[in-house]
Amino acid sequence: MSGLPTRASTSLNLENFLDDAAGAGFDSYPDPYAGLDAEARPHEETPPRFYPPKRSPPLSFRGLVPSSESFVSMTPCRRQPPLWATLAPRAIALAYASIHVLWLDQAEGGVGLSASNLFGYHGLLMSLFVVLFTQEAVLAYSAPLWGVEWGWRHRAAVKAIHATLHILGLTSAILGLIAISHYKTLSTPPSTTPVYPNYKLYSPHSWLGVTMLALWATQFPLGFILYVLNADADAETKRDFGRYHRYLGACVYALGLATVATGLQDMQGSDLAASTPPGLVGTVGADNMTGYLPDSQLAEFAAAQGVLVAAMGIATFFTWV
Repeated sequence: MSGLPTRASTSLNLENFLDDAAGAGFDSYPDPYAGLDAEARPHEETPPRFYPPKRSPPLSFRGLVPSSESFVSMTPCRRQPPLWATLAPRAIALAYASIHVLWLDQAEGGVGLSASNLFGYHGLLMSLFVVLFTQEAVLAYSAPLWGVEWGWRHRAAVKAIHATLHILGLTSAILGLIAISHYKTLSTPPSTTPVYPNYKLYSPHSWLGVTMLALWATQFPLGFILYVLNADADAETKRDFGRYHRYLGACVYALGLATVATGLQDMQGSDLAASTPPGLVGTVGADNMTGYLPDSQLAEFAAAQGVLVAAMGIATFFTWV
């Protein structure tokens, strides 16, 4: 037995072996005893265990599928979130919409074309813009109802859904801005000069909304041109721009939620200021709007909407984890 080669004399240099294995792919490694006949190989019940661990293939952004040229033009691959995480943002949005409609009807006079209820269109349309269309455009990639695998097989359809939701959101935003402009005009008696013209922005709600719309107006055309109109653009360019597109999209959505929350606070503050405590009804200079008080159900509706707006953001961003 002394004439048989030892393990040290028959094994390959470990460092060179690892280098060779690293370049051989993920599933095959060179035989450390290649070139030796069967008798020269070490006889052990357990073969030598210095094979290098199998390396995982490089992963694309937040995904589990190996990066390769075939995946470059596709949505960053990822796991489908659990069913509860997929449904949670939609369920919260539905709860918000239900309370919002009740609040508009009971506190703001519903929706209509007169000075008393035109504001309802502004609240409703801008909520649709953020809560429905913008949120669903985000979830179309992070937690689609149709599943991530379907999205991979129907890439063009997902792009069309994403773009359509944004176009519908833009339409709602424009109509909502027209509604609030006419509401302010109708709320000012024709014979008086408004102290604050429609174009005068003085509240955090107004400036957050302007910031969100300005960022949206930059984000949407660039994405539409690069991903829809110029679908055959250089893959590397699309991949590099995609990081900023996703980041700006998250900023637009977060700013939209903040705008909705501050809008609710603005309107509730005006309603509370216009209300008269029950004990002062009928006195000189007091109006008769007694329903909107700090401890009333209407005030609770507005506060609940603010909490649901925050919950929507938390649930939606969780789908990105």
